[in-house]
Amino acid sequence: MGTPHTPARSGIDLTEGPIVNKILRFALPLMASTLLMQLYNAVDSIVIGQYAGAEALAAVGVSNPVMMLFNAMFIGFAMGANIVVSQTFGAKNMERLRRSINSIFSLAFIVGSAITVLGIIYCRPLLRLLNVPDDVIGNASIYLTVIFTGTLGNVFFNYGGGVLRGMGDSRWPLIALSISCVLNIVLDVWFVFGLGWGIAGVAWATVIGQTISGLVLARRINRFGLGLKISLREILRPDW
Repeated sequence: MGTPHTPARSGIDLTEGPIVNKILRFALPLMASTLLMQLYNAVDSIVIGQYAGAEALAAVGVSNPVMMLFNAMFIGFAMGANIVVSQTFGAKNMERLRRSINSIFSLAFIVGSAITVLGIIYCRPLLRLLNVPDDVIGNASIYLTVIFTGTLGNVFFNYGGGVLRGMGDSRWPLIALSISCVLNIVLDVWFVFGLGWGIAGVAWATVIGQTISGLVLARRINRFGLGLKISLREILRPDW
């Protein structure tokens, strides 16, 4: 545990000491995360194609533009969180940092809840707007409905990673992504091949992997030290 004015050991304080070595230590996990995500997508497609069939793979394919749209928005919010956190962390203003983190997770809760509701309601009309073929739209609708149901897990996963990177910790977001990837692949095979859930099983595997990884990041933030805690009471009463 760090003291109120000392960064925790796994965080990299970029405001003091030689910078080149610290930038390399910070950047390497980011590069590894990018490569892991590409591998994850490739393996995921292989599993879906082998066990769920061509129709399921097509449904995931036509759903990807919708998912990429929302993921781009989540990543953008996470970058904003990264900036706010890095500024307050660099200034060693721990009280403001604590309030900022809880406000960031308040925003995550609001955004995630809104997208969940709207996504479930307008999922099929959105697919119609994208001219998805009739023989695919059924599976695509099932897939996206489950994905939208788990939006909060995805948002917390992205926001938690942004918060930790803002405090100089790029290692734990990589660990959480690794957990998500492994869980997703294992659950893909179990849900689809073992339980016969088809396209819904593929979606639930993704949702569960992201949610558990989001919880891992939230726990890491609470154990970071510096008196930082994610508080449910503060999340529900944000500092506007």
